[in-house]
Amino acid sequence: MSARKTKNIIINCIVKKIADTTKFSRKELLMPIVKVSEQMTELAKGAAEGAGETRKLIEMTVEAVGKGITIADITAENMSEVMVGAKETTDKMKQMADELREEANHMYEIDENVSKVAEIVDNNSATSEETAAVSQEQTAQVATMVQLLSQFKI
Repeated sequence: MSARKTKNIIINCIVKKIADTTKFSRKELLMPIVKVSEQMTELAKGAAEGAGETRKLIEMTVEAVGKGITIADITAENMSEVMVGAKETTDKMKQMADELREEANHMYEIDENVSKVAEIVDNNSATSEETAAVSQEQTAQVATMVQLLSQFKI
């Protein structure tokens, strides 16, 4: 015997006992029970439909979360690649800055050496001018000596 039939037999026995001891008929006693039973059946159907909808929503949510996790994983991979690229770029920029600093030092040294060469050239020019002046003076002295010697006859 099914549980439903057992419940119906128990309800009928209780209703018969109450009807025998009160002024209410079995029909009057069963009407509210039938009404409540119908409402409970409707509520159960609604709950089943709600459970089905809830299950669908949960499945959709699980699927959406799965997609979100996949997107987050892809984003994390992309960010890792970006970070590697940024580090490589930063390293290259540091290397370039070091090389530029070294080139600037070389240019400073070249500037100092050019200044020294210019100073030496200035000194050489002054010395050349002095030498030229001495040469002119000696040339004049030689001319004077030649003139003086020409006065003597040997």
